[in-house]
Amino acid sequence: MAAFPRIHGDGHRLGCNNDCSHTNTLSLWFRERLGLAVSLALNGASAGGIIVLPLLVYLTAKFGFASAMAMSTLFAAFILLPAVLYWLGEPNPTPANKNGIDAIDDEIALTRGQALGTFSFWTVAGPFALILLVQVGFLVHQLVLLEVRVGREQAGYIIAVTTGMAVLGRVAIGFVIDSLNHRIVASVSMLS
Repeated sequence: MAAFPRIHGDGHRLGCNNDCSHTNTLSLWFRERLGLAVSLALNGASAGGIIVLPLLVYLTAKFGFASAMAMSTLFAAFILLPAVLYWLGEPNPTPANKNGIDAIDDEIALTRGQALGTFSFWTVAGPFALILLVQVGFLVHQLVLLEVRVGREQAGYIIAVTTGMAVLGRVAIGFVIDSLNHRIVASVSMLS
């Protein structure tokens, strides 16, 4: 039960706000500097580790588990959802960027089945699947592993600092990623 606030805090990010949904959605609005836009969007999702987790740990201790979950749900429904609906405008109908985001040649376009059969697909999907398996496994258990050593509140703060470091790394990479080879940057990031 102690891990649930961590799972709940990241559940929204892991289920709805993964890299694919960010990239696909943001590509409708950002033709230039898409890498930075995705980086900033992922950092918004990291608020779950920096703000939501310590807050849920505090609310669970103060009001109980059920009340803490109800409060977070009400916040999302009545504050976050209207804010998104208010600020979200129509996609920018600008032409494709220099990388040709919209300029897909019909002769080289692949079906999903064809893409799954390519070596190029698996050299990207395989490593990312393994990294996400390790990352999610660690994140889900991090609170429980730290709690027995330093206590729940201190564990929440440690996770917030850890997530803050991820935010700094994403921002740093986000500013330069559009001018670098994405595969090399991803490889170096995964190895670090």
